Amino acid sequence: MADELQSRLRSLQSKAKLLTERYRLLLHQKQLQDSELQQLQHTVKQQQKQIALLEQQLEQMRVVTPLTVKGADLERSRAVLTHLVRDIDKCIAELTD
Repeated sequence: MADELQSRLRSLQSKAKLLTERYRLLLHQKQLQDSELQQLQHTVKQQQKQIALLEQQLEQMRVVTPLTVKGADLERSRAVLTHLVRDIDKCIAELTD
């Protein structure tokens, strides 16, 4: 009977040791994953800030882009503006006479 109890006790001790080792391993893995999670959350926050900044820049570009004129359009725009300035100058001259 004593031998059987000793055998069971050793078996329980062995299982307890195995469970403790597994627990420590799982705890270590959890700590690593928690650390990785914090890093990923930090990365997400940085990327969200960058996205917000890029969206802001995109909106500014959408507003500015129609105002930018290139090539022949630029020359036509200058000609129209020059003509308008001349007309304004004529109006001012007539008002001051």
